[in-house]
Amino acid sequence: MPTVTLRKKDGTAIKTVKSHLLVANVDTTTHCLHLHHDAANHWVVSDPVSGGKVLHVYGSYQGIRTVSRGYSLKSIRPFAQSQLDELIERVGSDRFNQVLGRAGEAIAA
Repeated sequence: MPTVTLRKKDGTAIKTVKSHLLVANVDTTTHCLHLHHDAANHWVVSDPVSGGKVLHVYGSYQGIRTVSRGYSLKSIRPFAQSQLDELIERVGSDRFNQVLGRAGEAIAA
């Protein structure tokens, strides 16, 4: 099972957690992001290069947004993928690629 190292904004490692791959195709760039539980057992999507959180995943019950704590991987994956697609559409593909690229460069430096 893949893992992702969670990091603070300054690049310091916090901890390594087990994760599941979540692919995001943004224009011509493919990002392999990680879907995992946070400290409160909620599902989040993180960038494996920078270790930063990309988005907090929410579930849905009868059209009402709910916390993702009780969802299985099979149940939460479609929510994570659709919320990631919505984020990319909202901020724009260029901005999304720019932020992930800049975060990776900051860690590599």
